Amino acid sequence: MSNPKHFSDLSDNSSDTSSEDLDTTTSCEPAKEQHSFNKKRIALIGGVTVALLAGIYGAGAWVFSGRFYPKTTLQAQDVSLKAAHDVASNINSNLDTFAITIDGNGISKHLSAQDLDIKLDTAAFVAQALSEQNIWAWPLELFKTHKLNAQYKASFNKDKLHAALTEDVATINKDATQPQDASPQFDKNQQKFIVAKEIYGTALDEDALNKFVEEKIIALQSTIKLGEESLKLPAITSDNADLKAQVEKANSYMIGNTKLTFNGTEARILSNEDIAQWVLFSGTTDASLDTNAITTWTKDDLSKQLDTAGTTRTYTRPDGVQVSVTGGTYGWIIDGTALAEKIVAQIEAKSTNDIEIPAKQSAQAWTAAGGQDWSNSYIDVSLGEQYARYYVDGTLTWESYLVSGNTSTRHGTPTGVYAVNTYKGTNQTLIGFDEDHDGKPDYKSHVNYWIPFVGNVVAFHDAPWRAKFGGSIYQYNGSHGCINLPADKAAELYNLVPVGTVVVVHQ
Repeated sequence: MSNPKHFSDLSDNSSDTSSEDLDTTTSCEPAKEQHSFNKKRIALIGGVTVALLAGIYGAGAWVFSGRFYPKTTLQAQDVSLKAAHDVASNINSNLDTFAITIDGNGISKHLSAQDLDIKLDTAAFVAQALSEQNIWAWPLELFKTHKLNAQYKASFNKDKLHAALTEDVATINKDATQPQDASPQFDKNQQKFIVAKEIYGTALDEDALNKFVEEKIIALQSTIKLGEESLKLPAITSDNADLKAQVEKANSYMIGNTKLTFNGTEARILSNEDIAQWVLFSGTTDASLDTNAITTWTKDDLSKQLDTAGTTRTYTRPDGVQVSVTGGTYGWIIDGTALAEKIVAQIEAKSTNDIEIPAKQSAQAWTAAGGQDWSNSYIDVSLGEQYARYYVDGTLTWESYLVSGNTSTRHGTPTGVYAVNTYKGTNQTLIGFDEDHDGKPDYKSHVNYWIPFVGNVVAFHDAPWRAKFGGSIYQYNGSHGCINLPADKAAELYNLVPVGTVVVVHQ
C-alpha cells in the first residue's frame, strides 16, 4: 500500500505466490554482491597487515641475531643494542692492555697479556653470548633486563705462567709452616678425646696454585686473590668419618677416676688423663690399649712414686732425734707386671672399682711421703755415735757401743734400712776375702753370735779380739764392714731380735 508502483508491477505479471518470490529474489542480488566485495576487501587488508607484521617480526629477529637487546650486560659490560662485531672489536682492544695481578699467601705478581701470550677467540665468544638471546621473542625481550652468562675461554702459555711463579713458591715454602692433619687429642677440660682440627699452615701447593690461577686467567679475571685453595692441604680433615670413629673408640677406654690402693691406703687416683697416655692410635682407623705402655708406667713411673726400698726415709727416733737414711734393701717394691694386668682388665671391663696394688716385697707400714715404713720395733745404728739401740714398740730395750767398718780402708758399714735375715746363727767362722791377693783369705775369725742384715756378709756379732768399743776406733781400726759388739751385748741382742727385725743404719 505504501509503494503503489511496486505493487502495480506485481499485478502486471501474476497473482500467485511463486511469482512474488521470484520478484523478491531478483530485487536482492545487488546487495549480495556488495557484501562479497566487502569481505574480500577486509581479507586483503588483513593479509597485507599480517604480511607487514610478519615482515616487521622477521626483520626484528634478523636484527637481534647480530645485535644485543637493550638493557643487556655481558661480563659486567653494558652491550645494550651493540652489534656483535663492535662488541668483539672492543674486547680485542681491551685485551691488548689486559694484565693480571696475583696477590696473597706471600705472592705479589703483575703479568701482562703479552707476558703470558693471552689470546681469546672473541668472535666465538660473542657468538656464544648472542646464542643466549631468544631472537623470536624480541617483542617481549625488548622490555626486560638481560645478564648473559657466556664465559671467557682465553688461551695462554702455561709454561710461562709456571715459570713466573715457581721461584716465588720455592722461596715461600723454604720457611713455611707445613699443614697438620686433624687428629685425636685428649682434652683435659672435657677429660676425653676430641678431634683436633686440621691446620693449613703457610706452605704453598704449586700444582694447586697453578691450577687455580689458570682457571682465573681463562676467565680473564684481572685480580686473582690467593687463599686456602693454593695452600698445601692436610690429608685428614676434622670431618673424616674414620677419624671420628677412632676417637669414639678411644673414648670407650675413658672409665673415669679409679682409686689405686697400696696396703689398704689410697696411693693414687688413676684418671682419664693417665689412661689417655696408653691409647695407641693406628693411622686414622683404629685405637687400642697399649699394654706395653701400661706396664712401663707401673714398673717405672709408679714404682718410683710408691717403692720405698733404697729410698730416702725420714723418721723421728723415740728419743726425739730426727734422722734421714738412704739406701738398704728393706721396703716396698710393687709388682708392676701384675698391676698392669689388673689395670687392663679393669679398663676393658669399664669398671671403676678400687684396685689394690700388688707388691713383690712388702714392709710393715707404708706412707707416701717418704717416711718410716717400719714399726716402732727396730734396731737403730748410729755410725756417728758408734752406738746401737733396740726399740720394742717405741721403748728402748737394748743398747750398746759398737765398732763399725773401717772407713780408712773403705770398709765402712753400708747405711740404709735392712732387716735381720735367716742366716742368723751361732758359732760361726768368719772368712775374709783375699784382698791382698796372696791366695789366702785375709782373716778367719770365730764368733759366737751372728746376726746378719746385709746378705750373709754384714752382721752384728761379738768381737772377742777387741777390748774397747765406741769412740773413733772405726776410723782407723774398724771392722771389714760388720758391727762389732761386746760379747755380752751380742748375746743379749741375739736372744732379743727375731728374723725380720728392721735394722736402720745411718750416720
